[in-house]
Amino acid sequence: RFKMGFMICRGLETLPLGEIKSGSVNINLNELLENSLFRSTAVIDVWWLLDDGGLSLLVPHLMSIDRFWRQLSSANAGPKEKNKFSNRNNVKLPKDISTRDARFMVRLFLVADDDIGADGTEQSNRLVPGNQAKHQRQTSSMQLQELARISRQGLVAEDLIGQIENTTDLWKAELSSLLQKFRLNINGPYTVKSGRREPSMETYEQFAKLTGYQLDNKEHSHIWGNSKLNRWLRISEMIHAYSRNQRCVFVTAPFPTCFEESTMYLGVLDMLSRTTENRATVLIRGTGENVLTFYSE
Repeated sequence: RFKMGFMICRGLETLPLGEIKSGSVNINLNELLENSLFRSTAVIDVWWLLDDGGLSLLVPHLMSIDRFWRQLSSANAGPKEKNKFSNRNNVKLPKDISTRDARFMVRLFLVADDDIGADGTEQSNRLVPGNQAKHQRQTSSMQLQELARISRQGLVAEDLIGQIENTTDLWKAELSSLLQKFRLNINGPYTVKSGRREPSMETYEQFAKLTGYQLDNKEHSHIWGNSKLNRWLRISEMIHAYSRNQRCVFVTAPFPTCFEESTMYLGVLDMLSRTTENRATVLIRGTGENVLTFYSE
């Protein structure tokens, strides 16, 4: 409505932003390697869940080219980067340090299963031959629409489009092309496939304790049957599984209008942003207007 994006940050106090100024950062590698806080991989993860105009990609990219984040991730730099820091600071780096290219501090994840959090009745209906065929026709129709859209943009080669079998692979090919054309320092996208659509009972219990919704209360049955709620709770589990050891994680934030009650929405934000003692989480959502460009002055 107001055409404004937003970010909700949690755990920023775990980053030494106050002690080490971004503009004049000078990290002593001896202290860096001795401090247990920095032994974890200093990498940024992005969970791209929908197209928000590119803001969720632009902000992590800008962070990756900042000197603060580059030196913070020096323990994971490539061989050339290691030698540069080693010669300047007279520090011998451990042999077991990862050889990740410092240009790709950011990893991009794409959730592959569109049916995560789908309504149980809907899933059961798909087992009926007629309904299953109907679902397949709907999926094929959406894939044809995506094929036409991506083909018009000219971002993906026509011969490659002909080899792609599902919508997720289409989006992956499109994102890969966009990352290259926009010259973003982002590695991926990596597709994450879920072995199940519903969140675990432990996650349900955590959400119930947080919000006050009761699992065995019939009055709250509409809460637990909400497909969007189940999807976001399952995504929160995947984020914790794949990105628990990263220093900063960006997640596409849902809109309040996706949920029936404000308590449900705030509970989802809390579950998505739950973090470890060494990690910051940023929920981010753009306006849908493009903030990236192929061209530079």
